[in-house]
This record gives sequence, C-alpha cells and structure tokens, in this order.
Amino acid sequence: MRDSEAHEFMYRVTRGSVRVEKGDPRSSTSRTAVVNHLPAGATFGEMSFLDGAPACATCLADSENVEVSRLSRVSLESLLASDSALARDFYRQTAIEITRRLQRVSAASADMRDAPRGLTSPMPPMVNLSAKKLLKVRHRLNIPDTETMALMAPATMINPARRRLHGTLYVFETTVGFVYKMFGLKQYEAVPYRHVSEVLRETLTLRKEDRGIELTLTSGKAYTFFPSTGVDDVFDAMHKCREAFETRNHRLVSVSAAAFEQDPHQLDGSERSLTDRSRLATPRSARSELRPASAALPTERKSRRESSRREDQAAAAAARDALARDAAALGGGVGAGALARLLAAATLERYKTGDVIIDNGSRPATLFNIARGRVSVEVRRVDDETDLTHAVKILTLYEPAMFGEMSFLTGEPACASVVAELDTEVWQMSASHIDSSFGSSSVPAAEQALFYRHLGGYLSARVRQLTAMVGENFAAAAGSLALEEVLSNAVFFALFTRWLSQSNLVDAQLLHFLTDMRDFLATPANESRLIAARHIYTKYLGANAISPISVRARTGNADDLHTKHHASPHANTDAHSHAQPHAAGGAPPPHKVAILVSEAARDEIASLLTSETIPPMDLFAPAVKDVLDTLQAHAYRHFAQSSAFQALLDLKAKEAHVPTLDNFKLLQILGEGYEGKVLQARKKDCGVMYALKVLDKTVLASRSRRWQLHATRELECLRACDHPYIVSIAYAFQTPQYLYMVQEHVPNHTLARYLEAHEGKPIREPEVSRGRAW
Repeated sequence: MRDSEAHEFMYRVTRGSVRVEKGDPRSSTSRTAVVNHLPAGATFGEMSFLDGAPACATCLADSENVEVSRLSRVSLESLLASDSALARDFYRQTAIEITRRLQRVSAASADMRDAPRGLTSPMPPMVNLSAKKLLKVRHRLNIPDTETMALMAPATMINPARRRLHGTLYVFETTVGFVYKMFGLKQYEAVPYRHVSEVLRETLTLRKEDRGIELTLTSGKAYTFFPSTGVDDVFDAMHKCREAFETRNHRLVSVSAAAFEQDPHQLDGSERSLTDRSRLATPRSARSELRPASAALPTERKSRRESSRREDQAAAAAARDALARDAAALGGGVGAGALARLLAAATLERYKTGDVIIDNGSRPATLFNIARGRVSVEVRRVDDETDLTHAVKILTLYEPAMFGEMSFLTGEPACASVVAELDTEVWQMSASHIDSSFGSSSVPAAEQALFYRHLGGYLSARVRQLTAMVGENFAAAAGSLALEEVLSNAVFFALFTRWLSQSNLVDAQLLHFLTDMRDFLATPANESRLIAARHIYTKYLGANAISPISVRARTGNADDLHTKHHASPHANTDAHSHAQPHAAGGAPPPHKVAILVSEAARDEIASLLTSETIPPMDLFAPAVKDVLDTLQAHAYRHFAQSSAFQALLDLKAKEAHVPTLDNFKLLQILGEGYEGKVLQARKKDCGVMYALKVLDKTVLASRSRRWQLHATRELECLRACDHPYIVSIAYAFQTPQYLYMVQEHVPNHTLARYLEAHEGKPIREPEVSRGRAW
C-alpha cells in the first residue's frame, strides 16, 4: 500500500526497520522524499484509523526480513467499544504520539529556507450555504425543514453568561441561531422569538456606533450580536422575522363548526384549551359563518367533523413540539452533556500584538484554541556564521487552530514559542482542570475517549498538511541538483563524500570506489587511463579483489526488491509524518552496494584491460549505474534533506550570477588561436570548472569591420543551441579590451587533436559516440 491509498489496519514493527517516504516510489526515487525511519517497536497507521483518510506517505522495508504485526480497524473498534477506559487510554496515548510527530515535522520545516510558513489560511466569509450544510445547521438548532432561513453572517456573540464567542449567525423565521467552535468541537445556541421581547440597535449599554444588535429576552437577560458585515441587513432580517412571528402568533386559530358542536368534555386537554381560546376570541358572527348549511347531508357533516378533529390534533401536536424545541434550545440543545460542561469551564484571554503566549522551554500545561486573530510559532536556531541564537518562524496559525498540545498532554516543556501577530483572543483550558474533571468521574470514560479522539484527529490533519509541505520541499530540493551534477563538481563531490563519511549511511568501500572512479574519468586518454582502469578492476571487480564491494542479486524493479526482503508486504503508513530523516530510530545501518556486472561484461572488461588498447570512459558503466542507483535510494535523498545540502544549493544559486574575470581562478591554457585563447578556469564561489574563451577586440577589429556583428551572432547561436554534441555557453561578459565567453568544460581532448589523430579520414559512428565522452 502506498501514499494516498486507503488501508484498514494499524501496524507495529516487530523486527527490522521501515523507511517512510513521501510520494510514490514507482515514479522515480528522485521524486520521493524520505521523511523517517521507523525502528522495531514503532507503530504506524493510527492517523488513518482516527480520521479515516488515506495514508499520506509510503512505508517500505528498509532492512532484511522486516516483520510487522497488524490489527484491523473493525477488530480495534470493537475492542475499544467494549471497554471505555481502554478507549480513553488508547486515544490519549495516540494523541501523544501524533503530537510528537507534529513536533518533528515542524522542526524539519524550520530548516527549510523558502518553505511556506502558514499552516492554515483564514477561513473565508461564508457567502453561499449548500443544502447539505443547511440541513446540518437545522438539525443542530432543531429547526424544521418548513422554515426559511432569512440570513446568515459571521458574527461575534455575547451570551447572557457574558461569554464572547465567534462563529456564524443564522436568522430563521422563528429562531435566531448561532454556531461556533471551541477546541474543534462544534457548539451552538438558539434563541426562539417566543422568548424575545425586543430587538434593539441601541440600549443603555449599546451604542449604535458599536454596530451591534441586542435581543432582549422576556426573562430580562440579553444576547448581543456583532456581525462582521451588514449589521443593518442583519437587524432588518431579525426585526421582520420577529414581527412576522408575532403576527402569526396572535392570528386567530381557525376551528371548524364540527369542533364547536362537540361536547368540550370529550376533547383532550390540548384540544379543549385550543377550542376554548377560539370560542373566547372568535366573534359571534364568525362562529355563525363557520356553521355548516342546514341543507347539508348527515354524512357530509360527519366527514367534516372527523377532518376538523384530525386538523386540531395535528395543530396541538405541532404546538407541543414547538414548546419542546424552545426548551431544548434554551437549555443547550444537542451539544449539552458532560463534555459540553467541560468546555464551558474554558476561559477567554486577550493578547496584544507581540505578546508571548507560550515561551520556549516553559510548561504551560494548557490547551489553547484561537478564537480570533493569528499567532506565529517560532523555534530557536543557531546561525552557523555568527553562532548567535535567533528565532525562526515555522508556522502561522489562524482561527480556529489549537496549540500547546504536548505540554497539555504530557507536561513536557514547550519546544517552541507562540507569539500573537495581531490582537488575538484565545480560549484556554488547563490540564489540571481536565484531570480533576476526569478524575472526579463527572465526565464518563466514553466522553473522555471522545475528547482525546477528537484531539488526535485534529492533530492528524495538521501532521498531514505539514508532511505534504515538507515532502514536496525535500523532493524539489533534491530535483534541483541531480546526483550526477554533484559527482561531476569537485566542490560538491567533496561536500557530499564528507557528509557520507559522517552519516554512515553506505558502506565505506563505496566512498573509495567513487573517488577512484572520479580520478579515472579525469584521466587523459593515454596509458594513465589504462593503468587507472586496471587498478579499479583489480581492487573492486576482479575475482581476487583487494577491497571487494558486496554483491547481491536483485531485480531492476523496486517493488520486487521491497517484497523480497520483508516478511509482510503491508507497509503503508501515515505514521510517517516524522520530519527528520532519522529522528525516531537513529541512522539506519549502512547499505551494501550491489554491483551488477554480467559475466559477458566482466569478460569484455578483462579482455580490454589485458591488451594495450586505451579503454573508453564508459568501461565501468554497469557498475557505476548500480552504484548511482544505490546512492540515490539510500543516501542522496537523505543528503538532500540535511542542512549540509543547503551549502550546495547556495553555490548552485551563485552560478546564475553574471560574473567578472575576478570571479574565476585561471588554471591553464587549453588552446590558442590567432584571435585569442581558451583557458581552463574554476569559478571561485561554486567551484564549477569552465572553459574561458578570451577574444582580443583589437585583433578582431583588424580582421573585419563587422567583428561586433560576428561576435554577437556567435553568442546568439551558442545560447540557442541545446545539444549534447555542442558545447554550451554559461556566461558572456566583456572589458574594454577583451570579450569573454564562459563555456562548458570538456576535458582531455580538443576536436583538432582528434582529427589530427585520424589523419583527416572519416570517423565511424561508434568512434564518434565514444569520443563524445572524451
């Protein structure tokens, strides 16, 4: 199972190690990022168990004979449903593990220089409401489907308990509803118009400039709403709906003549009350109009009587339902319960711009929920150049994000600072209050489990988003600088080999093999190359090799490789979300290099080396390809995700800067001509080797009056050409005396020397392709 694929199991590594990658390894190893290694004892898959979403990374066997145990979702849910205490402990521990992953992936994002720093963007104002969501709102507020919604708007509400809440205001025909979130749990309050005495824009405590609306209740209490926009529209909608409700409430209830003719003692209480009120309120003339005509048949009179009775009973039932809805709405509605009472104990704190909400290293032991505003999450980093500690912003959190989870759950010190970027309001709930409430048995174990499961699901969503960001950044960084380019650049190669020796990711013999191969490729096409080739063959590939590199059988299919070396193929995960490559279990063991050279190829190499023929540069191509594949899969992606790789990216970026002659170190003369010369030069800032073509303007002018046009056309042609057999140009600049063209450096030979060696005879195609490497 792979990234973005659903799975129905939770896993635990019982033997070996598992490599976690972001991306699909079937496409290309350079397009995936290794985000963690899971040692024996680690678990994964719990995030998908919590939220039911597909895995956000891929797990592959990273060592020989990997074994994992698994538990199905159905079995685990059945087990947790039978034991509330076990479910509470399981979900609490799961939330703690996911929080640790969130810390790691957040720390990894801090090392990204150009990574986006916003976890979530502010929620856009709600303009259109889908039918599905409207049904959910009606269900939460106990609003029947027959009622029309007049208006909705984001707003702030101050309830009779003087709690300031931020959410969405809904105006219906009979009720004003307000839906908001606290610690990710959706809460609501409803105010039926039958309990509203006035709708006001101004009161003794509310000025019109405050742009608020007050609903005064018949009990003397009041709700105050502050819509974000369109306060006049909201007031008009409330006022018109309340007037319409009052009009309907005072309208006379139509009662049929059959109901008037019945004996009042034969009616139930609700129908009798309704009839009595109708008789008292209905004029005598109206009653006479409702009586049936004297000429009506007895059967018609009986049918009318039964129909009227059914209508009256339905009206009475509707009245009872309305009273029940009103009582439920004023009493807290669907959200009422032990968990809702627990959230009601949270406090709302206000912070000004720049205030520190959580300090790095402190132990707040409090869960925070942004009600309004935004905060920045900062970690401390040491500058490599100045050795000074400075704060690095890794995240921006908007409402309704939560933070402080690790200290809240475990009491550990905070690993980052949280600072208010704007005037911010934050809900706070202390761990001591939660523990006392849970310990006193006022909150059942089932609701405790629900609280921790909800917290774990929220944290899972944050981990998924950050994992995607970190994986994309790692993959993009590795793709911007290919492994082949690193090996061909002397400075890049030195930095890479130093990192390999320190990380212990691959066999040490691989470093020696790479160094010897680099020397071989830089050797001129003469007897020295033959000696270097024989040295490599004797040391690494021969039957009696001095320092042989381990050889193992494998296919070219990555899927077959992973399937062959682990006991269980079920290795997809979302526990992957650790950000540092080896944060969980340290560096993985060194990988032996598998050099695949067929017997025929080995015999051909041996026969070439026994003769005095100068070997071609692609002599060891099969061995080099296999080494590069091993490096790409097991080492280079880790290197691309380390801080050491940033130095290469900085040097690579400097290649785009148009240099001057002072930016190059001149090494030797490669060739001379009448108009100028070609020099071998190394760019000082990035270490890349170039061929520097120098043209004397005085000589060019003496040969042609149109030398400027010729030089310009040559430059345009070189810039337009992109072909493997044409030397490319990197830069071009000039001084008052000289023109400089910085071109790709192709070592060992010039075309003139190659033509001289063939005495002007035609060159065969195999020799041309082989000569390209020269």
